[in-house]
Amino acid sequence: MAIVERPNQDALSRAINLYLDAIRPFLTRNLKKVSGKTVVEALESSLPHDKTVNFAKDFPKADNLESAIEVSHVEHVIREYWGDVFAPHFRNCKGVFAKLKCVAVARNQVAHPPYRRDLDGIVTQEYLDTIEELIGVVGTSEERATVANLKAELKNPEIHRKKALEDFARLEEQYDKTVVELEETQGFLWRVESELEVTNGKLKEEATARRDVEKSEQFAEDSICQVTDELQRELTARKDAEEKADKTETHLTRTVSELDATSTKLKKEKAARREAEKKTQAAQASIRQSKEKLLREVEARREAEKRAAEEAKTSQLFEQTTLEMGTALDLTKKELLASGARLKKLQARIQEMETASQENAVFGQHVYSDKPLNPRTAQYELWLIDEILSGRLDRASLRQLAGDDRLSGRLVYFVQAASSGMDGAAWKGYVAGRHKALLRYGKNSASFANQQRRHLN
Repeated sequence: MAIVERPNQDALSRAINLYLDAIRPFLTRNLKKVSGKTVVEALESSLPHDKTVNFAKDFPKADNLESAIEVSHVEHVIREYWGDVFAPHFRNCKGVFAKLKCVAVARNQVAHPPYRRDLDGIVTQEYLDTIEELIGVVGTSEERATVANLKAELKNPEIHRKKALEDFARLEEQYDKTVVELEETQGFLWRVESELEVTNGKLKEEATARRDVEKSEQFAEDSICQVTDELQRELTARKDAEEKADKTETHLTRTVSELDATSTKLKKEKAARREAEKKTQAAQASIRQSKEKLLREVEARREAEKRAAEEAKTSQLFEQTTLEMGTALDLTKKELLASGARLKKLQARIQEMETASQENAVFGQHVYSDKPLNPRTAQYELWLIDEILSGRLDRASLRQLAGDDRLSGRLVYFVQAASSGMDGAAWKGYVAGRHKALLRYGKNSASFANQQRRHLN
């Protein structure tokens, strides 16, 4: 592959380096004149956002502030502080900002040259002229003279050819030296390779031994860690057990105190309960005595009312009989005889009513007579049977009803039989039979039927 000669690019690159060497200290000296800002602050505030970010990233890596200043920064810095700082220095230079931008463009072309050819000679001469003029303002005369020599070399082909020959001879000499060094290096590499093979074998053995040692060390470390963990868990468990024991002891102490207080309280409550029981027993005895006395009074009152009712009934009957007998005395003998017959029937009726309770001897043996019943008694008895069959009256209610002194003798015996302890089948048969008998009687008695209808209505 042929080597492309780039004399224009080389000369322009050297000129740009001279330009940077002159412009960087020039900027830092003059930026110190900016009031209220340091040199770094003045520099950063003059750059666009993207260049400020790059400067902040590159500045910590640079050796100093001047080495962090790039060619593209120069135009922005001088433009920002032109009137106060830089204008007096460029009084005799026209088109300063265009020339500064031209140098930045030249820097980009040097960094990115055309493929397989050198930069244009005329354009390169224009870039060198601009750099020489700017260095004449910010640099020294020696730096400006160096740029002028670069321009002269590009214009004189003989000088350029002579320099190219010198460079070629130097490169050839460097090539020969490099070949000798490579041969020496190759021999050295062969020796090193042999030594490396031997060393590699030793290293493999050492690596195997090291792995065994590492495994042993790792096993020992794991064992130590395991034992340490077990000891730590045991220590933690022991601490937890001690804390739990302390809490339990505290709880037991508090519980014993509470039990003592509760025992004292229970003793007081027990004594108070005994006293209350004594009072309750005394009150219950008093209540029982009062109840018994009240029951005796009620019973006596019931007996008195019963006797009074019987006496009133007898008196009424007697008065009625006496009235009828007094009326019969005014009748004729025939009427007297007839009245006597009626009196005998009335006495028989009275005798029948007084002895109605005796008929229950037959009733209690489940024998049902066809003798006439008192319609009111039969109606009440039939009502009781209906209540019993419908379940509205149980045996407890019947036992309570048996003590009612308003019942006739037949009903008293019926109620007592109904509340007795006979079994269910016998009781149902007994009640059903009595119910049929009463209904049969009711069919034969118009008076009973009328009273029954009135009761039902």
